[in-house]
Amino acid sequence: MQPAIAIPEPIQTALDQGATLAISVSAGKDSQAMLYALTQERDRQGWPGEVFAIHACLGRMEWPQTLAHCEKICAEVNIPLIVVERPQGDLLQEMQDRMKKLEGQHKPHWPSSTARYCTADQKRAQIDKVLRTHQVIISAEGLRSNESAARAKRPEWEYRQHICTRQRTALTWRPILHWSVDDVWQTIGTSTAELQARQQRYQQGETQKALDGWPAHPAYVMGNQRLSCAICVLASRSDIINGARHNPELYRALVEMEEQSGFSFRQDLRLADLELDQETQSSNPCQLPLF
Repeated sequence: MQPAIAIPEPIQTALDQGATLAISVSAGKDSQAMLYALTQERDRQGWPGEVFAIHACLGRMEWPQTLAHCEKICAEVNIPLIVVERPQGDLLQEMQDRMKKLEGQHKPHWPSSTARYCTADQKRAQIDKVLRTHQVIISAEGLRSNESAARAKRPEWEYRQHICTRQRTALTWRPILHWSVDDVWQTIGTSTAELQARQQRYQQGETQKALDGWPAHPAYVMGNQRLSCAICVLASRSDIINGARHNPELYRALVEMEEQSGFSFRQDLRLADLELDQETQSSNPCQLPLF
């Protein structure tokens, strides 16, 4: 039995009255499960408004399979996908531009938990451009409360105040806020046990067997705990190492930025000091199926 999604009364009323629903998809497991759950609920209730998915593409900082996976899962549920990008350049370009701008000021150019311009510029600002074209719009986000203390404080819904006007009502909805990770995998059609078995096959070199039929993003089978940028400043150390091993060209570009700027990727982590095997550091990017 599929877990229930949270539909607060203001969200239900807006959907019944024809509000547009924009489902944010990152290609991660949570947004994929949310996409499946919301499209099933739309079919069950018959919401009259427009429904589409939206993905903020981060360019070279993303796993190479990410955009294709977003396209695949949206096609499965017959939902149109809108892809937005920062017109001034992808996230890697923005970091490089920021490094040049801050040269000589003794300030780090990297994103951080207190300087999340990656989210603000590359994701939120670009998605908001699309949301502003609708009179009543609901932005669905696949956050879960047990992912972090900060996310546990988020409400199930709230007004998206910064784009609300007298002519536009915008809301943010978190329909799977109280789901467990098991709820997520079940909705996608797999389980933690299956993931662990596939990860073991992948580690043993059985790449094709490990990935064949896997319904979520391949980065999970490849060892990632969570999906974000291929090498994300906010990720766990193990995910950063895994991303670096599978995306050596990006890893080298970021290490070069460390050397040029004098600032480590994170206060507690310097990419150049990671112990990666020599084969990974000298190889071409991993060629995995792009669906």
